[in-house]
Amino acid sequence: MSILNFFIKPKNFKYNIHCIFVRYGSANNNISTETINKWFQKYIGYTPSIIRIENKKNELISIQENNTYYGSNKSREFSGYTEGLEILKSKKKISKDDYILFFNDTFATNYGSDYLFQAEKRNIIGALKKRHIIGYIDRYPASIRIKEMFLRSWIRTSFFLLPAETLQFINFKCMIKKNEIFDQENFNPNFFHKKSEVICTRYKQYLKNWLFGDDTNNSLPEKWHTFAPLGPSNFKGMIDKCFSILTEHSLSLRIKLINKKVYDLNENKTSKIN
Repeated sequence: MSILNFFIKPKNFKYNIHCIFVRYGSANNNISTETINKWFQKYIGYTPSIIRIENKKNELISIQENNTYYGSNKSREFSGYTEGLEILKSKKKISKDDYILFFNDTFATNYGSDYLFQAEKRNIIGALKKRHIIGYIDRYPASIRIKEMFLRSWIRTSFFLLPAETLQFINFKCMIKKNEIFDQENFNPNFFHKKSEVICTRYKQYLKNWLFGDDTNNSLPEKWHTFAPLGPSNFKGMIDKCFSILTEHSLSLRIKLINKKVYDLNENKTSKIN
């Protein structure tokens, strides 16, 4: 069933869920929308309407793709989420009882989509009823520091649902600036500014381990699925990827500050960001 143009909701259904989908090119468009459709049919029972943000400027948008707009790609999916939300607000009145599902074109491909379908339907509906955030929580072995705030767990921003009332407290901006931790003009084999203290040493090592496979101190067992040693040719690209991680973690810090509960699709239970 196509999810491009319709919004079919059962009678008396309480949960109006708006969808914002950010992609970079159309390669993963079909699998992404098909997986979202499958998720809605299993847990919600209707076909959603989706606002698409295309971040690849030279990608042609099909005339059949209604509600698809070019994004600025200033900060990857995060600028797309912000722009999609503004478009949504211009088109529809968002009720305080609504939810917004944010997802990008990697959620069903990079790590598979099985994790989305493990929860029992009653648990998802229960989380919606209780106004919990819904998403997959990842965790570090120990807490890290961003400025003066500490974080150990965070929500994957490739797929997550926010209750409408949280939108007044959070945004999709990074809490630090690139030039506070990176030299963007010249290759730096250490990656981060040596004197930068806006993030802690442990956090720097976790990030280097994840991105480059740097096993110094064996601090983090997992690695990014496309990790590569740092060099002049990938330096700026790795800065952009690292900044996306920092932005993802900034969102979870804001969620932690408002003390909002999360239904965790990783452990399939109610949790909190800590």
